[in-house]
Amino acid sequence: MRIKVVFASHEGGYPREEIEKRKECVRRYTSPEVDLDFDFLEGDTGTVYKAGIRQVDFDRIAPALLRKALEAEQKGFDAFTQFGTADDGLEVIRPQVKIPVVGWGKATYNVAALMTSKMAVIVYEESAIPHNRVMAEKYRVDHLITSFRSVKIPLSEMSQRREELKVRLIETCRAAVAEGAELIYPHGVSMIPLHYLPEEIEREVGVPILNAVDVGMRMVELVATLRRKKA
Repeated sequence: MRIKVVFASHEGGYPREEIEKRKECVRRYTSPEVDLDFDFLEGDTGTVYKAGIRQVDFDRIAPALLRKALEAEQKGFDAFTQFGTADDGLEVIRPQVKIPVVGWGKATYNVAALMTSKMAVIVYEESAIPHNRVMAEKYRVDHLITSFRSVKIPLSEMSQRREELKVRLIETCRAAVAEGAELIYPHGVSMIPLHYLPEEIEREVGVPILNAVDVGMRMVELVATLRRKKA
């Protein structure tokens, strides 16, 4: 099985060491027999590896993702996915190709909905919350969400502020649990599992914490295996 994984960035939009961390993270949660092909977007798409991510950043990326999905189909890949939970344009891309297109964001929301009726969504920055609210409404899970909260650390600063990130994660998750959340969805895989494993934070907050890379890649493999989209 061959899976195309595309980063939401032009090449060079992430520091090289950060890209390698992310590739290794995806490999960790992918079956050994799967052939992963990592790629970047072409053109003036910008990157999400920065402070102050907003809806406009995601909107700029969607057309370039469609071009990559069409290219993946032409080259015989079994499935297409984007690194991360933003699902930029994937609902629009899916009908235009015959291979499965799976968003980690939607996959993880679906799993969360099977596990609880009260979840909290944790993001990097306050500026990303509007995008996440729109996603939750589109996927019809907004009625399950007790709160949207942020750790208030930009994606591009997480490696340098790793220890602070753990403190903020624990504090933010505890506040969400106090508001009634029975499960935490870290809507940003650079928090969990890239820097911290779910169980590290679960021990401190007492509720399940989802791993969107694990969920996402399992779902990509499952849908590709089922071949629900055929020529």
